[in-house]
Amino acid sequence: MKKIVLAIAAALMMSTSMQAQENNGNRERRQFDPEKMVEKRTEQTVKAYNLNEEQAAQLLELNKKYMGKMGRRPNRMGRPDGNHKRPEGQPQAKRDTTKAPRMHQGGDRKQFMENMKAYDEELQKIMTEEQYKAYKADMEKRRQQGPRGQRRERNN
Repeated sequence: MKKIVLAIAAALMMSTSMQAQENNGNRERRQFDPEKMVEKRTEQTVKAYNLNEEQAAQLLELNKKYMGKMGRRPNRMGRPDGNHKRPEGQPQAKRDTTKAPRMHQGGDRKQFMENMKAYDEELQKIMTEEQYKAYKADMEKRRQQGPRGQRRERNN
């Protein structure tokens, strides 16, 4: 009896292990698709501010126009392949705290802000006054929040 229970337990563990390995091997990583992101962002904005079909079409074109201009921030580690892991055996590099992050260096940040301003101006032409006021209020709320919805502490 004891041997049967152990055999069943071993078979169950092996089958679970094999199934987990199969799922890992067959699973494709989700690829970032900027077109889908633009469509999703447009759809969310249309719903949030009750835009009509004409406004939705104009917003989609606007979002496509600015798709590559505002989302080009470097990834966390600054590696183009997105691999954040350190190769085995390589010591952790010391962070240079004297340099500002790339996004905050003069040219990149300035260009980003110019693109945001231009986007905002074109968006204002698409939306009605009430819709735009609601949009700006929401953006201000988001700006006041820190990462993952946490409120930033401000020193005045």
